Amino acid sequence: MAEQAARVLPVVQQGRAVQGRRGPGGPDFVFLRPLTAKLDTAAAPRDWAGPVPTRVQNGFVVGQRYENLRPQLDSTLCHFNFEGHNMSEDEFLSWVCSGDKDGETGCRGLTLYEFGTFHGSGVPYIAHRDDWDLLAPDWNSINARLHKYAPKGYYIDMWSWNLVTAHRGRRQFMQENMMLSSAVAYFEDWQAVEALRVDACYTDVEEILSFLMPGRSPQQALPGHQVPNFLHYCLPIYVPYPSFKDQDGGRLRSKYWFDWGVERGRPHALERCNDTANAPMVGPCPALKWFKTSPPRRAQPNQSMPITELRNRFLGCVAKGIFRKAVQALCPGQPMARDVMESTDPLDE
Repeated sequence: MAEQAARVLPVVQQGRAVQGRRGPGGPDFVFLRPLTAKLDTAAAPRDWAGPVPTRVQNGFVVGQRYENLRPQLDSTLCHFNFEGHNMSEDEFLSWVCSGDKDGETGCRGLTLYEFGTFHGSGVPYIAHRDDWDLLAPDWNSINARLHKYAPKGYYIDMWSWNLVTAHRGRRQFMQENMMLSSAVAYFEDWQAVEALRVDACYTDVEEILSFLMPGRSPQQALPGHQVPNFLHYCLPIYVPYPSFKDQDGGRLRSKYWFDWGVERGRPHALERCNDTANAPMVGPCPALKWFKTSPPRRAQPNQSMPITELRNRFLGCVAKGIFRKAVQALCPGQPMARDVMESTDPLDE
């Protein structure tokens, strides 16, 4: 019952423009380990004052710190500088948060320091059911008001969440160890991945994960340390090999491969169970052929490649491994399921 006190919001990303093209939205998180109401408090959030909770509880809203709004020692008031609303910046922020330019709101007087330090989060968000009841209606309303004036490509759902926690006076318990998404991120915990002694592109994904979690393997990469909860495959993953130069600009993997050019509601590449790697063409991307490719093998990854490459190989190849298993479950015994389970080393072609 205690675990049920925290509700985890379903994670869905909106479609975004990439190289001038736009694909339908879709989920872009996968679990690396379970998410529960228990909090990893090995390091308290930046500038946190007061008691440090060990679990999600009423009054403590939890989120992953993101790069879009970094902590900064800046007492400047938070403004959005959107056009067309005919209000002062202070009035506009009050209106966005409360629905009234003179309304009562915790957004009034909000500084960049406060916003970045205590509210600049992204999914996953975790909160006690009473906090969801408090925040969800205003989150919806703020999202709608912000949408009227935000420029295209703006992360409206994330900024609306940041604003609703400020509006309702809920400083977030900001974690920096709940997801992995970028090889160059400042606020992500890559320690366990960097301690791996296997090549993520040539090792079964279940074996990789067993090396990252306490109790799963006696060969755990970093004893006593856990990998973050989620892999967030939101970004195209690049690797520095000439063999990939014709593969969508050198990408190891992109979440847009599977539905580029597909009309909304029609099956994307991985739902066409009778197709093989030579069959589906999704927009400009031969999705399954590229899904099978891997960078050249590395015998000793931590000793022979830059950290950025190691991280990108983990992001791209672990995501591919997870999707291979998903296709096996979705299309058992059918042509695609047999085909995607095979991988290709570009140096062997």
